[in-house]
Amino acid sequence: MKKVILLIALFLTYTINLIAAYPPYLHEAIDKTESEIAYKIYVPGKKLSDGTYSAAQIHSVYRVPESEFVPNAFHLKTKKVEDIGDGNLTLTSSVLMTSLNELSIEEIKPAVNLPVRSKQKGTKEEELSRIYEIHFNSGEDVYKVCFDLLSNPEVEYAVPIYKRYLHHIPDDTQFPYQYALENIKAKEAWEITKGDPDIVIAIVDTGVDYLHEDLGANAWINPGEIPGNGVDDEGNGFVDDVYGWDFVGNVSTSEALNKQWKEDNDPRNAKQSHGTHVAGCASAATNNLKGIAGTGYNCRLMSVKCASDQEYVGGIWRGYDGIVYAASNGAHIINCSWGGSGYSAVEQDVINYALSKGSVVVASAGNDGINIDKRITFPACYQNVLCVGATTEADTLADFTNRGRLVTVYAPGDNILSTLPGNMYGKLSGTSMSSPIVSGIAGLVLSSHPEWMTGSSTPEERVKRVIRQIRSTSDNVIAKTMSERHLYYGRANAYKAVDYNRAESNKKIAGFEISGLRFYDADAITSYEKTKLILSIKNYLGYADNVFLRITPISNFVTFTDFELDIGSLGELETKDFEIEIQLKDNNPWMIGAADLFLTVAHDEYVDYQIIQVPIHIGSKNAYSICCIIPDALAFTCYGAVSPSANNLWAAGFLKNGGPSLFLVDGNSVNIIGLQKNIFCVDALDNKNALCGAGVETGVCEVYKTIDGGKNWTSSSVEAITNIVTGIKMFDENYCCLIGEQKSGKFGIGYSSNGGTNWSLVTYAPPPMAGESVFINGSTWFENKGWFGTNKGRILFTSNRGRNWDLVSIQKASNIYLLGFKDEHNGIAIYNETNSGDALVASSSNGGLTWVPNRYNFTNDGIVPVSVYSPPDSKEIYVVGSFGQVYSTNDNGASWKPVLSQMQADIHQATGFANEYGKIKLWQIGKPIISTLQFDYTPASAKKELTSISGTTVNFDTVMLSSSSTKSVQIKNTGTVPVNISNVEIVPGEAVPDGVFVISNTAPSSIEPDNTATLRIKFSPDIVGERTASLKITNDGDPEILSVKLTGSGKEASSVEDFEKYYSARISPNPIRDQALLELSIPKEANYSIELIDGLGNVQFSVFNGYLERGTYKYALSFNSALTGSGLYFLRISDGESSALKKIVLVK
Repeated sequence: MKKVILLIALFLTYTINLIAAYPPYLHEAIDKTESEIAYKIYVPGKKLSDGTYSAAQIHSVYRVPESEFVPNAFHLKTKKVEDIGDGNLTLTSSVLMTSLNELSIEEIKPAVNLPVRSKQKGTKEEELSRIYEIHFNSGEDVYKVCFDLLSNPEVEYAVPIYKRYLHHIPDDTQFPYQYALENIKAKEAWEITKGDPDIVIAIVDTGVDYLHEDLGANAWINPGEIPGNGVDDEGNGFVDDVYGWDFVGNVSTSEALNKQWKEDNDPRNAKQSHGTHVAGCASAATNNLKGIAGTGYNCRLMSVKCASDQEYVGGIWRGYDGIVYAASNGAHIINCSWGGSGYSAVEQDVINYALSKGSVVVASAGNDGINIDKRITFPACYQNVLCVGATTEADTLADFTNRGRLVTVYAPGDNILSTLPGNMYGKLSGTSMSSPIVSGIAGLVLSSHPEWMTGSSTPEERVKRVIRQIRSTSDNVIAKTMSERHLYYGRANAYKAVDYNRAESNKKIAGFEISGLRFYDADAITSYEKTKLILSIKNYLGYADNVFLRITPISNFVTFTDFELDIGSLGELETKDFEIEIQLKDNNPWMIGAADLFLTVAHDEYVDYQIIQVPIHIGSKNAYSICCIIPDALAFTCYGAVSPSANNLWAAGFLKNGGPSLFLVDGNSVNIIGLQKNIFCVDALDNKNALCGAGVETGVCEVYKTIDGGKNWTSSSVEAITNIVTGIKMFDENYCCLIGEQKSGKFGIGYSSNGGTNWSLVTYAPPPMAGESVFINGSTWFENKGWFGTNKGRILFTSNRGRNWDLVSIQKASNIYLLGFKDEHNGIAIYNETNSGDALVASSSNGGLTWVPNRYNFTNDGIVPVSVYSPPDSKEIYVVGSFGQVYSTNDNGASWKPVLSQMQADIHQATGFANEYGKIKLWQIGKPIISTLQFDYTPASAKKELTSISGTTVNFDTVMLSSSSTKSVQIKNTGTVPVNISNVEIVPGEAVPDGVFVISNTAPSSIEPDNTATLRIKFSPDIVGERTASLKITNDGDPEILSVKLTGSGKEASSVEDFEKYYSARISPNPIRDQALLELSIPKEANYSIELIDGLGNVQFSVFNGYLERGTYKYALSFNSALTGSGLYFLRISDGESSALKKIVLVK
């Protein structure tokens, strides 16, 4: 693993204000606030009893600020339960420890607090028992540690440990009444049910004052625990947990970060009021002449404290341990009025555990005022969670609430009056308040539908019925138009939720969900061919007829004709399957990903929506890896990069807290070099010799030079040429050229004849227009020719290393900010027609003298190009997008095909190195990550050739019937680049059935230059006479189909001559009475079987079975008890490829 080493050289901090020279994509990178994808987790599906496959799960793990996760720790899920040993420093798997030993492990412990760890496969307890919390001190970035661990065969996944925070907005203004109860029709609901005291709502939060005057009557008391006896009476792993449990205790921030918990059995918290306020919203005692009313009325409140006693130690520290506790101890509803960014597969496993126990997890949507459909806040966005947004007293969307399709339902969350510790009352706002109001409604729903407790086939089914019931009966009061309904589905209505679908009510409503996604041949989309999916739609609620559904694609890289289907009728708990066909477009750039489909299902006045994620897992030889992850505190912005060799990278840019900096990757080391002035470009001949171009607003603009890999630097003034060097080129150790902003009415173009020590202004160049700027790293070179674009739609070009320049324009172009040429004639430019316009492609086939505009529109594909890379001697030009997409063109930009990679975000620059064997190592540099993608390419001068060195015909000669012969066909790559093999097959000759000739080993997918592969062909004759076939090898070399003719003849296997042809043997005496001696000459080394058979081919006894080298062997044969009858027998010898017989006469 690479470590980042900070080298401070001439270190100063500067603020960059030179925005005019920035290309459009860098403006977007600087302004970007969206979370970056660090890596993806692929969890395979399973083969089902009907032969289909459940869909794989593919999850994006987003990089969040360092303040949002626990440092030097991660969660690890293994393929099987491992025992912890050696002072809590090891796991039993030696393969796993090979990876963990590199991290300087400090502690390993179970991640989830279970009463008993289980090894029973297929249970949710066993799944949670395979998750470990691991602390380490190697200094490695935790995201890179997790990503690297995914390659260990014993690992299912690894994720950081995220911090979670409360979702409330403090406000001291009192409100004289509880408008929320009026809006949700709580009073009407209570006319039907006042909540069953046997229904338990767990408040997993900061702690609950269960002795509060308005909460005590509804406080859950553990029925299996005897208070104060110091014994774990019911065996749940917690002693005297009468009212619940405190998982954190009175800890400081330092103790919390170091997991030094002080657990106890008192889940109250006098200093943090959030949990008590939430509890009152859910189920404060009602109709007791005190305080307030909670929606749950008589439902019980289980107190689970997961925060510190101290208010300054903010956050929810052990919320998911609290969920496990609540689910394990019988909570029907679990309220989580907290959350945070960062996906964790561990947390999803905990939610699934609660689901398996029949617990409805209700979570607040969050208070960021954003759309969360990209799954960016958790637990709200996990599967199987009832996610709640907030509304106001006026039944409008609260301005602070998160929203989107993933919000199940909304509820009042603005100015909510509820309980506070110490018999106090107060008002808070936030989705933290909306969530428990809905948790109370869920308690009422279960109270009014007791048949669901026993009539549901599984606990999971009961949970889904509660969620669908609350959503289906919500009021459509938020969406202004029907087209907005999918984003703001409805505000919860407690009365309708308890009344509909009751046995005593004639009001029925459906509740649909796509409950299953299956494939026929795999667990994901695995190719660009059409793929059939089996979707299961289930009605969890009342009978519905005339059910209609529509599915449309959201993702822009799938082909999917809008699908409409009349389902007909669906009864309560009935499921129907239907098929759809989906196909990846040729522009899909990802090896691993998901295609989003949008479902609309309708029945009479009812309508509902759902996002369906279809997993994508495309096999590829391309190798994606993370070189290093840049600490969040550094926040690197890269302006230019170059890779002079496969393991060497120079990247110039700016660190948020470090100033102008240069990243130097050399083998396994990553160094950060600080420089005096802002640097915008870099070029290097190797890992020692490099030049960097600077930019200043005031002072002297300089070029920095190193000849010892960045240990020492010299500087040369280019003040007379430019104030900002935007591009630099080293042709050799002496001649160099720089490109910069205009100065004194001339383009800032300079050259050096002494390796960058001294610079002169190039005078043979057209004058710039007023306000004309050149773009940072907007220049490109091919041998002695160079090009760069400007913000006036013009391109300057040279054919003599920059000594003379001409110019040309692209029609309607404004900013021409990226260029690339694959040879001296053919190249592309990326430009836009306005400052905020689409990213368009123009092409030239005459070295840039003329340009064809608008050849392609990348913006239409959702791509923001950040770099153009043209390998030497290439047929292709490559464009890299801001999310790590890589596309190539071989027709000058008219069409593009993807180079499969993995998604990441906030890529600023890319560069590559190509070797002579057709291998490219593409470096991608962004704020959080420096990564590489290695893939094959075809040089223009490449020779792709595949040859059979076994000849054009392979003859098996004569082989006896019921026997076989195997021969090898050797194929060799006689070209200069890898040859990819797409298909190997045997085509039988005329009237020859399948199976006569077969390939007995696995063919390679590719063959490297000068390498040989062996195909073993087995010939098993079916008749007497000649048989023929052709071995066909389809490849991307020459010839496209390599054909080898196969011939062989079959003959009867009963003639004595066959034996004598291959073996020399003598049996004495022959005829035989009781004893005989076999003397046998073996012609070659092999595994042999020597047997005595009768005339019908039945084996009488075995003489020998095993390996023999070439030579003569003697065997004593005894016939005393083995055979009883006289007659003709045969000695049969087989070597795995052929058999032969020798007659023996036995006389008894």
